[in-house]
Amino acid sequence: MDLLCKHEEQCRRDEKFFRAVYCFKVGAPLFDLFFNSVEGYRAAYYRSPYEGLEANSAFIEVVQPRLLEYGPVSGAHIDVSESLRALSAKVWLAEVGKGLATVSGEPCEHCSGEWSPPHDLTPEIRNGRWDKLDHLYAKWGSKAPYLTKLRVFGAFVSEHGDEFIPHDKRDRHKQIFHQGWS
Repeated sequence: MDLLCKHEEQCRRDEKFFRAVYCFKVGAPLFDLFFNSVEGYRAAYYRSPYEGLEANSAFIEVVQPRLLEYGPVSGAHIDVSESLRALSAKVWLAEVGKGLATVSGEPCEHCSGEWSPPHDLTPEIRNGRWDKLDHLYAKWGSKAPYLTKLRVFGAFVSEHGDEFIPHDKRDRHKQIFHQGWS
């Protein structure tokens, strides 16, 4: 995994919370194996929302030491390791329009996303659940993107270590279970 960038992101819903965000590049075959395979990340959520949470937690636990080796996130208001250890830390693909800004406020060219909503909604993953639902997230969830960028989002934490989970992400594990997407 090649680190492309690391940032601190302030929560838009409560300004006293921040999270560490890392964007890294992997080979497309590894991305596919991780994100789309029958033993991959989303497959764990398909089997059970709680198995998905376990897979997410295991992934974060494995990569956290490597991410911390890259040095501090500039201007950090929080303990980055707390952000990465917290319950709502997660990994996901890099979405277009969800890149972060540099310290100067300019968009970061390294973390610009690769994934955008597909125009062709023909299922590529046929698992009898995601490909059968008539919901936009299920349409996206039944796709098998072949990309190279992953993002690790630490949890939003305060300088005191309190965690903030946005209301629309509190059931993320159940959303991915039902639809393959969040």
